[in-house]
Amino acid sequence: MNRTKKHNPNHTSKAASSGKSNTLRKSNTPTQSGQASTPNHANKPAYPNKAHRMKHSAASTKIVALSWMAVVAMAGIIFWMSANTGSSINQGLGIISALKAFLSSIAFSLTGHEVDVSPIGHFVEYFIFGVLLLNALRFHMPLSRAVLLAIIIGSAYGITDEFHQLFVPERSCDPMDWVVDTIAIALGAALCRLAIKNRTSRKPKDQRR
Repeated sequence: MNRTKKHNPNHTSKAASSGKSNTLRKSNTPTQSGQASTPNHANKPAYPNKAHRMKHSAASTKIVALSWMAVVAMAGIIFWMSANTGSSINQGLGIISALKAFLSSIAFSLTGHEVDVSPIGHFVEYFIFGVLLLNALRFHMPLSRAVLLAIIIGSAYGITDEFHQLFVPERSCDPMDWVVDTIAIALGAALCRLAIKNRTSRKPKDQRR
């Protein structure tokens, strides 16, 4: 004799609620694969990267400061040279006086008469000044603009240098010396720019500034 199974609604609701609770427990419990695939950013220490950036920034600041210190030192040397009298430069400055006498003797042997070699000294001073100016300015602006500003600053300093010599015994203000100063500044800055661009082009792309 066939017996018809009666449908128990309570049993159905209990099974449904049990399935939902199991589903919720599964969804709330992270699986091992899920934990492995999810990156744990909270456990990654940021201190090494931050320390590296701070160290790099401190090194860059130090380089910039040293570059400007070199500019100031060279400007001081130029001022000191202009503060010396003609007699002092000829006889009282040791190796500088000896170098000037050597250049004068070479010029005399080539021309047969006395030649003022002071423009050579001006050229050397301002050539170095131009290199140092460009090297310092390149940290603050593009190279092309740094070259132009280096020439302007150096040429302006040359004007004050010649004006300074008006008040030094046995010295004079010579516009041609200023022209030599400006040419030397331009050459020094231009050659320094070429050297920097050449060095930068040889670096890998990720190391270029």
